[in-house]
Formats: sequence, structure tokens, C-alpha cells
Amino acid sequence: MRLLFNLFLSIFVVTCASTVSAKEFDTKVAYRLTNSFLGEKRSLDTYSNNKNDPFMGETGGYSGQYWNLTSLGGGYYRLTNSFLGADRSLEMVGITLRMGKTSDTKTQAWKLVADEGYYRLVNKADQGKSLDTYSDGENEPFMDKSANASGQYWLLKPQGAVAPSAKKA
Repeated sequence: MRLLFNLFLSIFVVTCASTVSAKEFDTKVAYRLTNSFLGEKRSLDTYSNNKNDPFMGETGGYSGQYWNLTSLGGGYYRLTNSFLGADRSLEMVGITLRMGKTSDTKTQAWKLVADEGYYRLVNKADQGKSLDTYSDGENEPFMDKSANASGQYWLLKPQGAVAPSAKKA
């Protein structure tokens, strides 16, 4: 009987673990992305200059901080924000990030891997790296080897329905 119970418990744990890591996100909702290192005072955003590079901005009601997820299948998502709209996607270029012209490329495909109440954002082009933030004063986001680093643990907090593109005030 004990052996049967242990077998059942093992199957239950494996099933639950795979359900958590395979969570489907609501693509009709915008999300705010913050990480464990910086807390909820800083959010992933994009500059309103010509380059529109990602940065960790002071959390506020800015459209660049409202991230939309588009399912690409296989557990991968494209990340766009309300400020730039669907024409620009979060893209990995080496270890840096940019908002590239939306296209069907691995560098714009992100897997959100559940990890202790947070998510790691892993890019399809280099699955050994996770989205992180530098610990200097600017806290610029970058890609680094996946590790037990607080900058690699992200919260995705629902912010309401996906809104059409809107410029920052």
C-alpha cells in the first residue's frame, strides 16, 4: 500500500510541476514586468527616442510598461508593448536587447519558465541565457547565462485588457 501511495504521489508531483511550467498566459491582457532584484518600483519599459531601447523605468502608468504576449506555439511568446504596438517586438541581439521590427525570428521568441513563483524569460535563439538586469545605477536589461540571480526572476502582473498603441505623455 505504501509503495502504491508513493507511486501516486510521484506521478502527482510530476504532473503538477509540468502544469506550472507550461502555463498559458492570457494574450488579451497586458502585463507589467518587474524582477526580484529591483522589486515593483522599476518596470521593463522602452525609451521614447528613435531607438526605443528597453530599460528599467520607474514604475508608472506608461504605455511602454504594458507588455502584450502573443502566442507563437510551443510555449513561446512574442513580447510587444502598448507604446510601440505590434510592429516592434522585444528582441535579443547577442547579450543586448532592442525593440526590433516584428518578424518571424527566434530572437523574438520568448519562453516564460516558471521558477519559484517567478518566471525566467528565456530566448529561443539561446536557451542557456535568461533576461537579467545589471546591478549598476542604470539597471539596463541584458541577457546572461541562466543562474540563481535575482535579476533573472520576473513577475508578470496583469494590468487589464490589451490597449491599442498609445504614445507616452
